Amino acid sequence: MIATFMIVRGILPSRIRAVVPGKVYRSGQPSARDLERAKHMSIRTVVNLRGNNEGRKWYDDEIATCQRLGLAHADLRLETFSWPPRREAVALLDLLESGSGPLLLHCSGGSDRSGWAAGVARAAFGEPLDRAEAELSKLKGHICDRATCPLHRFFTAYRERIAGRSKAHDAAEFASFVRKDYCPPGYDAEVTLTAPFPRTAPPGSRLPLRARVTNHSGTAWVFRSDLARGIRFAVRRIGPSSTPPPLDAELFRPSRGGSVDVGRAGIADFRMDPDDSGDFEVTVEAPAAPGHYLLQIDMVDEGVSWFSDLGREGVFLPFEVRCK
Repeated sequence: MIATFMIVRGILPSRIRAVVPGKVYRSGQPSARDLERAKHMSIRTVVNLRGNNEGRKWYDDEIATCQRLGLAHADLRLETFSWPPRREAVALLDLLESGSGPLLLHCSGGSDRSGWAAGVARAAFGEPLDRAEAELSKLKGHICDRATCPLHRFFTAYRERIAGRSKAHDAAEFASFVRKDYCPPGYDAEVTLTAPFPRTAPPGSRLPLRARVTNHSGTAWVFRSDLARGIRFAVRRIGPSSTPPPLDAELFRPSRGGSVDVGRAGIADFRMDPDDSGDFEVTVEAPAAPGHYLLQIDMVDEGVSWFSDLGREGVFLPFEVRCK
């Protein structure tokens, strides 16, 4: 009885447990001793599901220990009871398929985020879905309402996808779902430019940016004239830099800082139903400082999240500000 209580309540969070023996393991936050044990178990890559936390002792210690032991290290950003971001789901699948294992998947307590990632691993290796979802069980510390838990609903979305296509689950079908179809509800936006955007511009010039957005979310988007809430079209910018920045949504994460909101459209009371499209236009002012910049065209749920934080990445537009 005591042992069961300790597992469920997470008092032994760093315990390393096999998910797919010889390929994938899971744990809570590992200590240096746990990582040494992982090394002896032939684990090659440590996958931190808590995101990059540079400057915090637990994270810096983990990085230093992995370097000392010769273990590869990867960061994925998951929240305990939020939909797994599309970007992170694809990145986890990449790690599972890359041959960089055996992998150790860890979060803080070893119950929720690690349980979801362990379930993904089982499904990615073709194991039955019931066994995959069993990684998110009370016996393994995950306590939730399955009907509303986003971690469980990820697997429900996959079950619905294969049922709707009369397909059976296997590793290939699951990989196709993650790479092509998966997107948290409400955040599936297809953005396409409807007019060319200049690759160079003089400082202070005003640049029209026009795009069409299609709602593939399966739920309506509600736009509002209230600036503090509602869905709207949005553009943000990073730069300047001496070289063109990579086309990577990670650069726009709040933890990175440095991104600047440069335009909003759709500030009115209306709605876009599923499969509807809308045309939007904003005017972007070229910065005064010369250099390379990157725009991201996206949708935003004001006060909640940019769509690309969970869903697809929108459109990236690199451009350079040059003095004449």
